[in-house]
Amino acid sequence: WRSWHRQPITSMYTESAGWPTLAVKLAKQMGGVKGLHPQVRRYFESDTCRRVLVAVSGGADSVCLLCLLWALREQLNLELVVGHYNHGWRGETSDADAAFVEALADSLNCDFRVERCMDDSVEKTETSARGYRLDFLRRAAGQMNCAVIALGHQANDILETQLLRLARGSGSEGLAAPRPVHYFPEAPTHVRPLLGISSASICQIMSNLGLPWREDASNQNTEIARNALRHEVVPALAKSVDRDIIAGAIRSQRLLEEDAIALRLLAEEQFPGAFSGKGHLDRAALCGAPLALARRGLAAWLAVHGLMESLSAASMDLLLE
Repeated sequence: WRSWHRQPITSMYTESAGWPTLAVKLAKQMGGVKGLHPQVRRYFESDTCRRVLVAVSGGADSVCLLCLLWALREQLNLELVVGHYNHGWRGETSDADAAFVEALADSLNCDFRVERCMDDSVEKTETSARGYRLDFLRRAAGQMNCAVIALGHQANDILETQLLRLARGSGSEGLAAPRPVHYFPEAPTHVRPLLGISSASICQIMSNLGLPWREDASNQNTEIARNALRHEVVPALAKSVDRDIIAGAIRSQRLLEEDAIALRLLAEEQFPGAFSGKGHLDRAALCGAPLALARRGLAAWLAVHGLMESLSAASMDLLLE
């Protein structure tokens, strides 16, 4: 797991005595289990999982997530494993981030798994970074017998994702992301306990308690689309409409998720063969169904046969026509 040389970091990050106490204080400040997104809380309380891989980058959101879950671990009967993917794009700074997360995991007595990207030819984009990180997290979860991966997405991520996907032309499934609890047929379930809390609130609570975290300087680079939305577009939009647009995004995400679930259930009823791997589809039945259901049935059938990734959104529209 550790194919890189860990550089020493400052004593304030390696001292372990304060982390457990601060984690308990943070959980109390956030309202205990009520600080978790309601869907995630119900999921944890349903006895469906025990071992959870917590993805920790070292930033405020993921450090907050780890501390909150650690403080609630006995109440929720959870065992935590910490996972960190080191892209290595910022040299010694990236290694210092990994060392910070390892020190935090050690201080909380959590198992720790880390991997460093050793391929210098990897294209340095948000998409490639997300793909490599997700691949590592799923492998680590499997090796550590974790059925769940906890991610530190918060409320601001909902609005940013909606805006990015609107530009791409997404439907209700895409605009409902990121989901609080996201199931995958052959991969660990993803949970996002902090989706109901804004980034500003997380940073304020962390700062008030004196909890340190690592800042990624690349997050200020507005040439990256998500950063431009975060630092330029979203503040301008909030000012122009004079509303709490984060709260609006949270509500829209919930409504869109409700619609997406309902439409999928209806599509499963109308086209059961599309979801079970049947070798063919009834074209007449597809043509006679509402387009929203036909789209879902066709997409499910293509996905079952490993064909969905080869189609662009425009190609899917042409196929439906």
